[in-house]
Amino acid sequence: MNRRFVELYAKGQNVVGRHYRFAQNGVLQSPDEIVGVIGDAREDGLAASASPYIYTCQAAGSWPDPEYVVRTKGDPRALMQQVRQLVHGVEPKRAVFGVKLLDTIVDEALEQPRLNTRFVVMFASAAMLLASVGLYSLISLIVTARTREIGVRIALGANRMQVMGLIFSGASQLLIAGIVAGLALTFGAERLIKSVLFGISPLDAWTLAAAVAVLAAVSMLATFIPARRAAAIDPLEAMRIE
Repeated sequence: MNRRFVELYAKGQNVVGRHYRFAQNGVLQSPDEIVGVIGDAREDGLAASASPYIYTCQAAGSWPDPEYVVRTKGDPRALMQQVRQLVHGVEPKRAVFGVKLLDTIVDEALEQPRLNTRFVVMFASAAMLLASVGLYSLISLIVTARTREIGVRIALGANRMQVMGLIFSGASQLLIAGIVAGLALTFGAERLIKSVLFGISPLDAWTLAAAVAVLAAVSMLATFIPARRAAAIDPLEAMRIE
């Protein structure tokens, strides 16, 4: 049996040498001895967690057909023909089919998650671009609306860095509000996001931190041009604006 079975039904105790019985149609079957515990295998797909399994010896001709995993240090493709010859030497009528490399099996299992990832990256990139353009437009609008105020500040002695700091401060408040709202939506849509992810949690701390860092960097870059333009305002020209 696998480790998951031992953890689930034997609470992690040593089960080697003990016996178990299954009930079929309400009748207990003959007891079988547990001869070993093996590591967990993802029998139901890479995205699914390991299930409890018991592996038993079956008589020849039993269903389902047996599956074998062969490890080699050389080229596995060159070993395929040798495997067929070995099987035919033991049982000439046994058909050997479905021979695949482990890399091929893993690639096939990951094909859908990879496709999901491409779509997620594409939509996330589009969302980041739209957010950047929107933030740039908003900050530009704010700078235009506060031209007279900025001109007065410059006339009263505010330097270039102080004016840019004022613009970045306003953008930071918008950014913080957006990050808080985004994190709240992420927590709320955890199950939906999890369905398109593989091998990572939607609430992974490092992933969320990286997303926040990228959003902050892009947002500050989108704010830089309006902030620099605000710092270059001529106070006299600003006073003439109605």
